[in-house]
Amino acid sequence: MGPFDANDYRSRVLGPIHARGGVEHSDPFEIYDIPLAEATTLDDAAVSAQIDAVWAFWQRSRDHPRYRGVIDALLRQHPELAAALRGRRARVELAQVVAQARAEREDERFATVAAAADRLVERFGGLPEDKIPGLRLIATGAGVDAAEFDRRIAGYPRVPAGTPERTTRRSVPRQVLRQVRADLDELGRIVGEDAPRSLFDLLGVPPGSDLATVRSARDGAATRNRARRPDRRRALIDDLLAAVTTLLLDGDPEAYLDALAAAAADLLRPRLAAVLLVEDRLLPADAALLVTAARGEGLDRARAEAVVRALAREAGVDEAVITQVPEQEQAQGSAPERRTRPTPARGTTREPVATSGHAAAAAATAGRSRHGSDQDWREILEQARVLLDAGAPIAAHERLAHALEIAGTATQPIRALGEAIESVIRRAHDGWARLTQAVAAHRLEQARQLAAELSRIARDVPGPDGADLATVTVEVEERHQRAGELLAAAAAAAPAERAALAMAALELAADSDEARALLLESLLPPGALAVRRAAGAVEVSWVPSPTPGVHYRVLRIGTDGSSRAVGVTATTRIDDGGVPAEATLPGYEVRAGIAGVWSQPAVWQGPAAEELAAETITEPAGGPTAQAADAIDPEDESTRLLTRTPADSLEPARDLAVVAGRLQWTWPDGCTEVIVTWRPDMPPIAANDPVAGFRKVTNARYELDDGLPLPATRPLYIAIFGCVRDRAGQLIVASIAAPPARRLLPTRDRLA
Repeated sequence: MGPFDANDYRSRVLGPIHARGGVEHSDPFEIYDIPLAEATTLDDAAVSAQIDAVWAFWQRSRDHPRYRGVIDALLRQHPELAAALRGRRARVELAQVVAQARAEREDERFATVAAAADRLVERFGGLPEDKIPGLRLIATGAGVDAAEFDRRIAGYPRVPAGTPERTTRRSVPRQVLRQVRADLDELGRIVGEDAPRSLFDLLGVPPGSDLATVRSARDGAATRNRARRPDRRRALIDDLLAAVTTLLLDGDPEAYLDALAAAAADLLRPRLAAVLLVEDRLLPADAALLVTAARGEGLDRARAEAVVRALAREAGVDEAVITQVPEQEQAQGSAPERRTRPTPARGTTREPVATSGHAAAAAATAGRSRHGSDQDWREILEQARVLLDAGAPIAAHERLAHALEIAGTATQPIRALGEAIESVIRRAHDGWARLTQAVAAHRLEQARQLAAELSRIARDVPGPDGADLATVTVEVEERHQRAGELLAAAAAAAPAERAALAMAALELAADSDEARALLLESLLPPGALAVRRAAGAVEVSWVPSPTPGVHYRVLRIGTDGSSRAVGVTATTRIDDGGVPAEATLPGYEVRAGIAGVWSQPAVWQGPAAEELAAETITEPAGGPTAQAADAIDPEDESTRLLTRTPADSLEPARDLAVVAGRLQWTWPDGCTEVIVTWRPDMPPIAANDPVAGFRKVTNARYELDDGLPLPATRPLYIAIFGCVRDRAGQLIVASIAAPPARRLLPTRDRLA
């Protein structure tokens, strides 16, 4: 990771983020231009330096005409994003999550290219050299860079330019196959019978029948359909017979069967994965069930075995067991015979089973003759069901396999329980994925809930890389206990220490509402704001928050009450370049924050500040100089810095008190606006004391806020100056003429 280059960052990082639609389509490593591969080797100082350099670039470019929106979003999310990268442990864990997310994102981007490449391999037996530039153009349009394209395309076979197509067969589009399947399912619902599994099944002919047989069956079905009354059933059959003509007679029947085989493979792939997870191998009984399921999708036996064999090769297991199926499976008949058996609804993986009395009796007799009592397998099946209810699906599957071995065939109770077990195992895999992500992100509350749910439904299902649920649960509980100890210590600590302890608890448990609430309670806001015009910008500065380690978020407040982010900074000043030179100064709001938790705001109200700045400070002859300011006596008429004003006729505010960190007082009669001024070293000498902080408060805002939030500095000397407005609406502020003892609250004890 070299020195930061603004131009290179703008073109290589900021431009692509903007083109993809914003921050949500990126990750912290890309945003801060930190190489993902170096996440474990970079030290914290180098990472922090890079983060600060990128943040400074955002600040300088926040009014860029093209990237303004993206930079505003980056500045808003900077505290959370940067916090995830500054510490090595969190950075390494985040790198693992980001690497997986990037791989998935690249797979999505490459999907269009992969589909085109697969089609070329199907047509030519490989990628013709003269077609690769076209694929590269498709990849560029999808956002795949050249290096990623070369890496992925290297896995495809190559053929010379000009290679002729090896086949003229055109695959059936997926949407066409889905429409045919939907029409077949609807026909089954209308008729009240099991839906045909394919167009061959609809005609009552075996899969792969010759054209003459298909045409004869189609013509007979069309004749019978014309004799029906016009209704939805007749319309559906007409549509399906039209599909028979298009796909089986005018088209290529083999292409239709290939499409059925591809759909069956997609359906059986997760089922085979579940079998291998439990058994670590493919047993003959499981292979027979998979072949039966493939035949239930409309395939002949040979093609169904080919599908299962291809899936087995794909999973790296022995294919030989696929031909070692029970005798009942060998005896299955053609497609018309299979239509007499109940067929599952679309979207399930249930296998069709013969329901004739002779076949069922033969299966039961075979089971009894080999294993004894007919009740044996039922007892074992009940044991498997108890294990499943107890949250042990792996153990339940082992008992289920034993019951299947004894029964000799997959009876309906065995199939039903097998599907329930597979469903629980799939839920467990999903739960493990979410649990792993929650632990990596330190979301302990969520992790505890997920671990408890997994323990309830699937405690014996291992996680990624063989992770053990009990071990992960113990680790989560230990972290949660340490976070609880930190929170207990924070509750009894001083405010400054409380914030540090709450932050440490948040690092352990990022989703702890208690830690966030405690951090918010102990997070002290920044002090008084100062706003002035500087060269080409408005300079905003403020007194730092007493809470260590905070960042500051600055908002510009318009005259209509709308707000716009100026930036986030770790310093106590920021330049706002978005205010035109001829415009009136707006208001500003600054909050202190840690880990996404923000304090109450410190506010500078533009109109009040300008009106106070417009007051003329006059120093009478012989008055105090700046060096003798400590000698000012507020009771001495000769030392007042402001001349008397019409507002001096107001009664002073009285009954000043501090309640829960807020200053409260009794308002003078007829007064609706006051200026509250404060200093830590001595009583303010005027409403616009250049060393003091101040804020204009209306009686409406006072009622809403139940007083005025005070800076955390102690001791604090406070004065309240009444205000009136003249006929032109200009604000007139009282001078120091009123007895200061009735305005000031200098006593340390009352502010402690």
